[in-house]
Amino acid sequence: MQLLTRLSYLQFPEVLLRLREIYRKRVYVMCVALPGTVIEVRERTAVVDFSGNQVETRSGLVEVEPGDRVLVHAGMILQKVSQTEAEELEELFCDLEASAAGA
Repeated sequence: MQLLTRLSYLQFPEVLLRLREIYRKRVYVMCVALPGTVIEVRERTAVVDFSGNQVETRSGLVEVEPGDRVLVHAGMILQKVSQTEAEELEELFCDLEASAAGA
């Protein structure tokens, strides 16, 4: 393990230094799934609307129909959600965006 760390450090020192800096500041990166509305369903894909932005996503994991509210991560529909859950998530993301803009 120590050898692997040394080799990684020699190969990618800037990446490891940045990771160490992030860890020390206790700032963590996470992946986020965004809520959207299915507009159109194709064979293995679906067009999903995110506040006016329409994106083609993969829908192979979940059966969806136009009008369904879904969570999408990395271009993949992960699950269906209720209208209430989607609205709560959208409100949360708006609050986070406003908070980040004011920082």
